[in-house]
Amino acid sequence: MQRVKFINTAPKIRKRGVIYKFRRLKIMKKEVIIVRANDATVAKLYELVKHINDATSIRAYQSVDNECVVFPNDEDDKSFVESLLTERGFEFRVEGSLD
Repeated sequence: MQRVKFINTAPKIRKRGVIYKFRRLKIMKKEVIIVRANDATVAKLYELVKHINDATSIRAYQSVDNECVVFPNDEDDKSFVESLLTERGFEFRVEGSLD
């Protein structure tokens, strides 16, 4: 019985600069966005976290001390979240994640 070799027609995935279906994806170092709200705006922040989780592939989690943590997937998601938070007047900082 002979083994049949299948030819991979898709481009090979590389570690740096992933190429998939002729589109170059942006590689980003793992970063998280930590958002802080005060007592008056914490309800708006939690609604925003729920909206981000429902409408996008970005993961966001709220904590008990008027903060939330957002995990963007790439640079475009990061700039989208930063512009959304700036537009709504929340304080945030970008930190490297523990990997």
